[in-house]
Amino acid sequence: MFITRVWLRCALCASAVVVSLGLVFACSSSSSGNNVTLGNVDNLLEPNAGTCSTAGSAVLGPQDDHCVGPDGGQMIQVTTAEGCTSMAGGDDGGGGGDDGGGGDAGDIGNCGDNDYGATMYNNWGSDDDCKYDVEWQSTPICQNVPVYFTVIVTNRSDNTPLLGVQTGGSFVPANPRPDVVLDCNHPIPNNPAPRDPSPSVAPGTYVVGPIVFDQPGKWVFRFHFNEECLDIADDSPHGHAAFYINVP
Repeated sequence: MFITRVWLRCALCASAVVVSLGLVFACSSSSSGNNVTLGNVDNLLEPNAGTCSTAGSAVLGPQDDHCVGPDGGQMIQVTTAEGCTSMAGGDDGGGGGDDGGGGDAGDIGNCGDNDYGATMYNNWGSDDDCKYDVEWQSTPICQNVPVYFTVIVTNRSDNTPLLGVQTGGSFVPANPRPDVVLDCNHPIPNNPAPRDPSPSVAPGTYVVGPIVFDQPGKWVFRFHFNEECLDIADDSPHGHAAFYINVP
């Protein structure tokens, strides 16, 4: 069960209609609420973002439910700082349950990589291993212009914002990193963007980008969280969640 309030999303929409920036966020609704406080939403607006007459969006489809157990209860994987460096073997990182509400029959959008679960429709869901709840919004999704994604991430175990990991005597921010590909073999052209830090604009809220989509189509956008952690132990803070995005 994701935890983002509808009013938060529409507050962003209202604040994003800023003439000087020329940005428009599309309001949408979900059946969930959120305890995240964004503060000054103007910090989320990117003056270098592009615009176009027909913008893309999340691909609509069945809502992700791979973290719902057979009995209808929520599946939750707790993470620990120790899990960041643990070499103790866990699962394959691909999550549990059914196909996660993403992908067509025989194609779950992970390009055959069993380290990842199914790519999700819509703009919110849980990460592959049921550690985090994730929701994203963006500036207008257009071809060949900078697109910025605002992603809100919370721990499923206690609904607190995802901040990062205290390990090795230092704090490492969660720093969501983008992994964006079309048809499994065509990545975004503006590398090294995936390796750049994603600034935090509020607890658990990050701006990821710029992302440049150079072709139309059904892209897969995978967010990686706590990438500096090993992805071996079940309780590792390392996580990933992927969504389908349509670029017209």
